[in-house]
Amino acid sequence: MQDRSLRNDKKLPGLRESFREVLALIENERRAGISAPNIILGGLSNGSAMSLICAIALGGCGFIGGFVGLSGWMPFQKEIEQHIHISDDDSSATKAADGRAYVRELLQWDTVLEEQVDLMPIFLGHGAVDEKLPLASGEEASRTMSNLGFDVEWRPYEGLGHWYKIPDEIDDVVSFVNQKCRWEASDKTAST
Repeated sequence: MQDRSLRNDKKLPGLRESFREVLALIENERRAGISAPNIILGGLSNGSAMSLICAIALGGCGFIGGFVGLSGWMPFQKEIEQHIHISDDDSSATKAADGRAYVRELLQWDTVLEEQVDLMPIFLGHGAVDEKLPLASGEEASRTMSNLGFDVEWRPYEGLGHWYKIPDEIDDVVSFVNQKCRWEASDKTAST
C-alpha cells in the first residue's frame, strides 16, 4: 500500500475547500433549527478521512454532536502526532489542544474558539480484512483521536472488507448515537 502521507501538500487545497463546504452545511442545519447534538458528521473511506479532519478542527467547539467514521484513515496523522508530542506543556490536555490547533492551522481556519471541556464522541469502525485500507489505518486513527482528547469507540469487524457490516456495524452506530451523542429527540429531528 502506498504511504498516504506522501504529497500531503497536494491534499491541502482540497481539504480546505471541503472543510469550508462542511462548515457551510453545518451552519445551514443550525440555521434550520437543528441543535448541535443532533448534527452527526461522518463518512466512509476517503469521506471518513475528510470528515475526521473536520471533526478534529470542530472537536471541542460545540458545533456538532459526534462523529462516525467507517473504513477510514487520517490525513496528516504523522504531523498531528508530532504536534501532540512536542508541546512545551506537560499536561495531556494542553498537548491535545495543540494538536487540534495545528489541524485548524492546516485548514486555515483562524476563527477564535473557546474549547469546551467535553469533546465530541467518536465512533470508528473498520473491517478486519479490508483490502483497500488495512485495519491498522483505522487503529492508528483511533489512537491519534484518543491522543487528541476525544472519547473514541473503536470497533474492528471480523470478516468485513472495505465497507460496513449489516446489521452489526449499523446497529453499533445507532447505539453510539443514542447513548453517547446526547441526541435530542424532538419533532424537528424526527422529521429530518
